[in-house]
Amino acid sequence: MDIKKVKFKITDEEGFAFLDDIKVAEFEFYEDSNGRKWINNIAVKKEYQKRGIGTEMIRLAVEEFGEVYASTASKMDGKDNDYDTRHLSTEGAALVNSSIRKGILKKEWVFNPYFIYEDDDFEEGDDPEYWEYLRQQWEEKKEDE
Repeated sequence: MDIKKVKFKITDEEGFAFLDDIKVAEFEFYEDSNGRKWINNIAVKKEYQKRGIGTEMIRLAVEEFGEVYASTASKMDGKDNDYDTRHLSTEGAALVNSSIRKGILKKEWVFNPYFIYEDDDFEEGDDPEYWEYLRQQWEEKKEDE
């Protein structure tokens, strides 16, 4: 598959990828009360994964919004016993890690939004233990395949 044949569309809240008029990926973005854009959901059809579609969608989102954040929060970290929809699957964590390595996302854009202090000190607000846990889960899953 040639990534140049994929057509991308990004709006304020979502993004799509089409190949031959077939939707192959869908992304949702969440804007928090501080105006930050977060990756809220990434869904790339299995047969189109690991072909650069997710990476390109993140690159285009950064181009469109300036900064795009990824959460290290677990599903259970939400407020008032509500699920946090920004949590990453192991595949999502791998995509975010890859985007950091490629210079698309900045490491300081990846943190747990529930651990941010009032002064928005990202070094204190980051949750490296959980991020490492997600990375290890992804590595174990890759070994099983």
